[in-house]
Amino acid sequence: MPLSSAAPLQPSRDVLDHLLEGCQIIGRDFTYLYVNDAVARHGRTTKEALLGRRMSEVYPGIEETPMFGLLRRCMEARTAERLENEFTFPDGSVGWFELRAAALTRQLLAFSRRAAAPPPVQARGAETVLVVEDEEAVRRLAIRILMAAGYTVISAANGGEALLACERHRGPIDLLLTDVVMPTMSGRELADRLAALRPGLRVLFMSGYTANSIVHHGVLDAATRFIEKPFASSDLVNKVAAVLARAG
Repeated sequence: MPLSSAAPLQPSRDVLDHLLEGCQIIGRDFTYLYVNDAVARHGRTTKEALLGRRMSEVYPGIEETPMFGLLRRCMEARTAERLENEFTFPDGSVGWFELRAAALTRQLLAFSRRAAAPPPVQARGAETVLVVEDEEAVRRLAIRILMAAGYTVISAANGGEALLACERHRGPIDLLLTDVVMPTMSGRELADRLAALRPGLRVLFMSGYTANSIVHHGVLDAATRFIEKPFASSDLVNKVAAVLARAG
């Protein structure tokens, strides 16, 4: 629904238009309804090229990014979220942005600003981590973060691949980092099956749902080690290090 002169936002439109921080209003179908000049600069495009078009039209593949996952969750759950996000432009170059999003009545309001790339995370250990995630963008991000932190990483897109990788790997596997909800085999089932193959294997679950939601629906118990997606590099590295440091 386009902004009209009767919209509550209208008295502040001049202010929003000239903010240095990017401001955008997104419809339920992820169409750009309003963008200010800063959003166009951040996206290396024009306002005219954005307005009235879906995000996926402007930035093919954006649906697979942690940023889009955050926006979808805000839209569906009517929540407010924040994320420091690495964004890959169509030409392959990369930029870092701090994104804040909040749900309006039938739309989504998002503010963004350029951020400096985070400093490389200092190596925290030499353990081996098995990453299991069916969303390729999230899996690649986790792999990159953990390898930069000094870990050896084995990856799989689902439970079947993970079991096969575990059988083929001759060395130790110290930690399983797995999504909770995956096709065919859940993260919980995978962890139980790998425990028989790798006694002492530590497990860290991840999900786009909150920990309270996961526990409430009986998917995991309250004592389960868990990280919520999307995650910042430092959060993932710190969580992995903490799980590996615990006995048992």
